[in-house]
Amino acid sequence: MVACGVAVVLFGLCVRGDGPARAAGRADPRERINLGVVALDARVGDDLVHSSGIVIDPRQGLVLTSNRAVWGATSLRVGTGLGLQYGRIVARAPCDDLAVVEILPQLPGLVALPGASSAPAPGSLLSSVGRRRVVSDYGPDSLLTIPAPAGNPRGARRLDLDARVVPEATGGPLVDREGRIVAMVQSRPGTNPAAPSQGMLWPAIRQRLGELKPGAREVYVGWRDQYRCVGKLNAQTKAAHPAFKTRDAWLNAPVPATRVPGVGGVNNP
Repeated sequence: MVACGVAVVLFGLCVRGDGPARAAGRADPRERINLGVVALDARVGDDLVHSSGIVIDPRQGLVLTSNRAVWGATSLRVGTGLGLQYGRIVARAPCDDLAVVEILPQLPGLVALPGASSAPAPGSLLSSVGRRRVVSDYGPDSLLTIPAPAGNPRGARRLDLDARVVPEATGGPLVDREGRIVAMVQSRPGTNPAAPSQGMLWPAIRQRLGELKPGAREVYVGWRDQYRCVGKLNAQTKAAHPAFKTRDAWLNAPVPATRVPGVGGVNNP
């Protein structure tokens, strides 16, 4: 039996939050990142919000991303290194700005990147990796890689960056020279858009993933504190997207019929 890097039970599944899949270990590093980072296009109100995500369970098609980027989404497109797919939010932690998205349909070939076990030293050169908006190019050239020197850790959970990361990279990984995930990029709500970005450290994320609990697939499930910080997040989302309705944040995003390049019409369950 192969043990998961992070023992997380979500819907009775094992989420691989640390350590690449076996196939990923043999892949070229650039291709491994291409198959481990996704683009997310969320329809929030009348606006399209672009962000990125990190594959945490290739077998079940689960992706970790920034909760703020998908809050209130009424539709969610996912651009992977394999093609265009759709997704739905299946777990969220508003206070920590974390959300888990399930990719539909599930296709083999995605990988999970290895995770770093400790915070980087201030001044360490990291790379913020995201994916460009959902487009027809699914190769490594559609990735956004931005140098992001590490600032000072803020406790054991967050890390300041000495650079601003583009919005499309929000929810994507900060990786070190070895390609390990050091943190997930998160935006700073209510601040100057030019302000430096921040990240949630991977060990803290891994701990939070370990707290996920099973639940019905038709509703939001996961963290016990998933209803905290909702009022504040609704207000921030309404300010950014005037057509947003609070009920959109309580209903699971609908998943339309999916057409995957090279596969043809595929209806989601």
